[in-house]
Parts: sequence; structure tokens; C-alpha cells
Amino acid sequence: MTSVRYDKRNHPTLRRGARGDAVVRMQKCLTVHNTAIDETFFVDGFFGPATEMEVRSFQKKQRLSQDGVVGRNTWTALLQQANTPVQSPTGRTANRSDRHQARDQASQRNGGGALAEQVKRALKRKGYQYLDDGKQYHLNIVGVRDPSTAINSFDDKIVLVYRDDKGEIQAVEYPITTDPGEYYTRTKLLNKAGAAILVPGQYVDTYKLAKHRNKYEALCQRGGPVKVWRDGNRDDRLNRSGKTHEGWYGINIHRAGQSGTTSKVGRYSAGCQVFANSENFATCIGLAKKSRDIRGNKFTYTLLEKADLK
Repeated sequence: MTSVRYDKRNHPTLRRGARGDAVVRMQKCLTVHNTAIDETFFVDGFFGPATEMEVRSFQKKQRLSQDGVVGRNTWTALLQQANTPVQSPTGRTANRSDRHQARDQASQRNGGGALAEQVKRALKRKGYQYLDDGKQYHLNIVGVRDPSTAINSFDDKIVLVYRDDKGEIQAVEYPITTDPGEYYTRTKLLNKAGAAILVPGQYVDTYKLAKHRNKYEALCQRGGPVKVWRDGNRDDRLNRSGKTHEGWYGINIHRAGQSGTTSKVGRYSAGCQVFANSENFATCIGLAKKSRDIRGNKFTYTLLEKADLK
């Protein structure tokens, strides 16, 4: 990217819901700053929830106001970051974070990207399985939960890591919720103990391709139990602590609306892992079908905390 200075005409204030060329410019700057973002899916000219999440993350790293709005200060920081090449030392004299950064950049050139390396490291640190039998489409399905306890937002993400047709490692991430929405935490409790909130962990071979509520194909909890917390106080915060319950609760991985991107969780989750965007979900199911054709209808889902990705 050539050197660009901030000016109000080409870099107007942007917030959620904005569309157009300025959004494309901003999204491209974000991908330069964070090479873990898959530009093919991310840069679409629409300032949706996934873009807002990346903006807030960038603002936090730059010690700016984390309002999710791209104004003069955020634009200036984005442009400076985009105009400055990243150079990382390598070898034994580099510190751990620099070695990770250098390795991530090399991985990006090889197809996997920093995101794939980040997920792989996190799984190994936790003692979880990283799925790679050397064949195509051995699918790592990893949810990453944001620490926010606010209800009703698609503020988490799901990461899919796999080998493509050429055997190269690929990684994509999409906005999801790993928590129940407002309707099932405040209006209608399906269980008297409260709404189910999936406990972080690795649920090996617990998911299968099946019909979610007998309506459409999704990844459904058909192969084993999961652990959940129960939130039954009907307040405006998620309670992710206390006694854990283990059982067959139908904590499926599915989508929100039939088309487009959904902005609020609402009734779409009573504890399921739910994609905000229908096309992102379709991509996940397409990858799952390819994996099923090679190694059978069983899938492992791992839920991490955001802090686990270091």
C-alpha cells in the first residue's frame, strides 16, 4: 500500500451500517494491520459486526477510544500502520513474541496465515487435539469467546482451520455468538435453572451433520454430552460461572437468519453456537461435508476464551 495521509474527503467518519469505497479502504487497512484476517471474505464494503469487532480490537491496541467508530484518530492510526512494513527479528536472539510474529508471517506466505498458527498454538497449550491427518479438510472448528458479558451480540468468533484441495493449510474466521440471546435469558427460560451457556473445552466427536430443529442441515450435538453453566437470574449480564451441568442439551452449531447478516442474537440462540451471517455458515457446512466424505460424520468442537489466543 502506497503512503497515504488522512484527509476528510477520502476518509470520512465510518460507523456500523456504513457502505461504500471508504469502508473498503478502511477494511483493507485493517487486514494490513492484522494478517490473520482473510481479506477475501472480510473486505466487502459493508461495516457490519465483524468489521466493528476488528475496529474495536485495533483501537484497543492503539490505546484509542474503543467506540467502534472510525474517525480522524482511528483513520490516522490505520493509515500509519498500513504504510509501515512489519519487520520481525528471527532466530535465537529474538524474544518469544517476535519469533511467533516471524513464524506467523512465514506461515501467511505458505497459505495458513497467522490465524492458523495462533489457533494451533492455543490448542496445544491447552492440551487439546489439533486435527491434521495430512489429508484434505480435516476440520478444526474452534469457537473463541469474547470476555464481554453483554447479552445479545455476535461478539464472538469461530475459526475453521483445514487443508484445502492442494493440501495447504487454510484458516478463516467469522462472527458468531457462543451465548444465549436476550429472549432465552430474560423472557423465556427453557430450563428452570436458567439458560445454557457452553463451558469452554474440547468436545471430541460430539457433533454430526444433521437437521437443526428438523429444518436445515447444521452441526448438531449428536455424538456426546457437553458441559454448560446455567444463567437463571434474568438480568442483563451473562453468568459464566458456578455449577456445571453435563448432558445432551442440543447445543448445536447453526445460523441466525436465512440470508444476510443478523445484528442481534434475539431468539436465534438458547445456548447454541450461532453464525451471524448465512453465507459464512454455508461455507462451514460445505467444508464439513467434504470432511464427512473423507473421514465420516463426526466433528470435534473446541471452545476457547479470547485470552487463550496469545
